[in-house]
Amino acid sequence: MKKVKNIIFDLGGVLLNLAPQLTDQAFIALAGGKVNYDKIQNKLGNSFFDTYEIGKSSSDFFSTTLCTSLNATPKQVCSAWNAMLLDMPMERIELLKNLKKEGYTIYLLSNTNAIHLEGFSAILDEVYGFDNFSNLFEKAYYSHLIHLRKPNEEIYEYVCKDAGIEPSETIFVDDNTDNIQGAKNVGLHGILHPRNGNIKSTIYEALDMIQ
Repeated sequence: MKKVKNIIFDLGGVLLNLAPQLTDQAFIALAGGKVNYDKIQNKLGNSFFDTYEIGKSSSDFFSTTLCTSLNATPKQVCSAWNAMLLDMPMERIELLKNLKKEGYTIYLLSNTNAIHLEGFSAILDEVYGFDNFSNLFEKAYYSHLIHLRKPNEEIYEYVCKDAGIEPSETIFVDDNTDNIQGAKNVGLHGILHPRNGNIKSTIYEALDMIQ
């Protein structure tokens, strides 16, 4: 009998290639330089971005605030915010399909937001014709829709309870060490993945180690 029955994937940096520095660069350009952008970030505070990521503020508020702060248009803000979203290689999609064929139940758990969800959904629809990327999973959990975010332990507890899965039978793979520790704290098998690396190797090495 398999010790691992379930696999929870992070999205950005694990399945979807991610380059956060591109968004930073785009915002710096809109702000007219790094010094100006640093001042804007300090004024807004980390809570501005975190609040949006857990769905406690709207996309309109998020966009309007940045437009005012950066003296930019909504289109420019959206483009800069989505600049970090790259591609998802076909082999990662094939991996998900193969894992399901091998009897694993797969889930998605992502710290994200409404603008990014629309952005990467459009990328995948354009490239692969996906009507709904979430259909690749038993269930997809997005921070802005469940009002919880990693690495807080509550989000992992919520997912396990909602999905009806045992942490001891579940691998969680992420590219962030804090997120991995949060998962381990509730009994999940936390597997750290190098950002944008070979996820197939990470998964099968983890399964060999745990099974």
